[in-house]
Parts: sequence; structure tokens; C-alpha cells
Amino acid sequence: MSDLLRAISFSDDIDVVFEALSEWCRLTKTNPNSVEGCSIASRLFDLFQAGCESREGLLAAIARGEPAKPFRVTASAGPSAPTANAS
Repeated sequence: MSDLLRAISFSDDIDVVFEALSEWCRLTKTNPNSVEGCSIASRLFDLFQAGCESREGLLAAIARGEPAKPFRVTASAGPSAPTANAS
């Protein structure tokens, strides 16, 4: 949760995600408080953190079933390119 708070720090950022969620719920006739609505909200935040920063882009990514790409935050550089876990 602290990564989320650091990455999304402006109300305008949250507004973009909220607008995308509202539009998706309207289009799909889904209650935003339902399990499906909450799941989509979580995916929208993940996509936003991964760099999809417009309402239209978020809705398009959800429609394509696009997974959010992981990112990491470093103290000096901010978000970096997606990285794979080395196992």
C-alpha cells in the first residue's frame, strides 16, 4: 500500500482511475462495490502505475485484457522499466 501511495500522489491521478472505473461500470452495468468492480479497480490502479495514464488508455487496456507490467521504485530514480524476477 505504501508503494501505491507514493506512486499515486495527486488527486488528478486518482480522478483518471475513478473516471475509468465509473465508465467501465456504466458500460458493463456492474456495481463498483461488487467483487468484479473491486477487481477491475485494482487492475486499473495497477495499469495506471505501469504507465497507462489516460481514461481512454486504461479502458482500452482493460478491454484487451492487458496485464499490468510490474515496476520498481528506487529512491533516486523513481519508477524504472519493468523487470522480470530472476529465479
